[in-house]
Amino acid sequence: MFVYDALSYEDYAITMDETIGDALRLMEKFSLEHIPLLDDKQQLQGVLSKEFLVDENPDSLLSSLRSMQPILAYVLEDQHILDALQSITAYGFDVLPVLSHDRHFQGYVDQRTLVRKINQMLGNQETGAIIVLDMGLRDLSFAHLAHLIELEDTRILCMSTRELEDTNHLEVTIKVNTTRIAAITSALQRNNYRIKAVFNDGNDPADIKSRYEMLMNYLEL
Repeated sequence: MFVYDALSYEDYAITMDETIGDALRLMEKFSLEHIPLLDDKQQLQGVLSKEFLVDENPDSLLSSLRSMQPILAYVLEDQHILDALQSITAYGFDVLPVLSHDRHFQGYVDQRTLVRKINQMLGNQETGAIIVLDMGLRDLSFAHLAHLIELEDTRILCMSTRELEDTNHLEVTIKVNTTRIAAITSALQRNNYRIKAVFNDGNDPADIKSRYEMLMNYLEL
């Protein structure tokens, strides 16, 4: 999924011939801390922060703010959506401008739209169980995990990893397209995979007991 798939249709931008008060009112309207600043040719000049505007004269034009340099942060429209997530998180922005390769302003991505699109990309809108594994860094084989799961006539919706701090272990999260995962968890355990937790697996008393036993087995390792 690309950045252009997540463009927001809200008009968050403001131009340099508008006032600081206009910028603050726009931020208030959309509950934002940051908005893109454009010139009269709709070229990006940077991202304005509410923190730097609140103590300024609200009647002053944005073009008069010589002492304040807006942060020139953006993503290109054909970058991957995860690049946009990385940038918007790194800068701590509410919205992030989007440019074409010739640096023309195309619009913006915002946190809310990014979360919705990434949720879609990860298949998280589909019903299915989530299995969390704990394994050594060198023990991970996506191919082997996929093989075991697909042998049970199950499709993987998404798989992600997270390196556990101060250890040589990974946490592997797998979402599958079914809530009936008893055969899958049995296959994983037979192949010496440590199951840390399972979610959305039916939630009946037997499932709860099974999850409890898995957790106890994991903690005893």
